[in-house]
Amino acid sequence: KDETRGRISKKINKLPMSYFDSVPNGEIMSLITNDVDAISRSLNSAIAQMLTAIVTIVGTVVLMFIMSWQLALITIATIPLLIVITFIVLKVSQKYFKKQQEYLGHVNGQIEEQFSGHNVIKLFGAEKKSIETFEMYNEELYSSAKNAQFLSGIIQPSSKYVVQLAYVAGCGIGALLTIGGSMTVGTLQAFLQYVRHFNQPITQTAAVFNTFQSVLAAAE
Repeated sequence: KDETRGRISKKINKLPMSYFDSVPNGEIMSLITNDVDAISRSLNSAIAQMLTAIVTIVGTVVLMFIMSWQLALITIATIPLLIVITFIVLKVSQKYFKKQQEYLGHVNGQIEEQFSGHNVIKLFGAEKKSIETFEMYNEELYSSAKNAQFLSGIIQPSSKYVVQLAYVAGCGIGALLTIGGSMTVGTLQAFLQYVRHFNQPITQTAAVFNTFQSVLAAAE
C-alpha cells in the first residue's frame, strides 16, 4: 500500500498544471486514500480466501471421483452454470461499482473545495448552490452503492442454490445406484458430505469475486 501511494505521489509530481486545473483536489486525495485502501484491503483478504477455496475444491473433487465418478460428474456439471451466473452478475454490477468509486471521489472533492473555499462561497452567496451540488453527488453515490451491493449480493445465494440442486440430484441418482448395488449406503452418505464440503469453497469463491469488483473499480 505504501509503495502504491509512493508511486502515485511520484506520478502526481510529474503531471502538468492543466491536470490540477481540471481535477478537484478532493478527488486526488480520494484516489490516494480511498482507492488505494480499497485495493490493499480487498486483495489481502481475497487472495488468501481464493487459495484456500481452490485447494479445498480440488481435494474434494478428487475424493468424490474416488467414491463415484458418476455422481462426481453431476456435481462438477454445476460449475459452468455457476460461472455463467457469476459473470452475468459481474458484468451488470461492475458499472455500479465503477460509478460508486467515481462519485466517492466527487463527494470528497466537493467537501474539500467547500471547506477550503468557504470564504469565497460566503462572499458570493453560493451556499444554496453548494448544498445542491453536494446533495446531487451524495445521492448518486448512495444510489450506485446500493445497486452495486444488491447485484453483487445475488452471486452468493445463487451459488448456494445451484450447489443444492447438485446435492438433490446426487441424492436421487445415488439412491438409484445404491438400490442397484453399485454403491453402498455408507459410500453415498460419505459422498453427500463431500458435496456439502464442496458447497463452502464455491460460496467462498463467489464472495471473492464480489471483493474483486471493488478492486477493479478502484484500480481504474
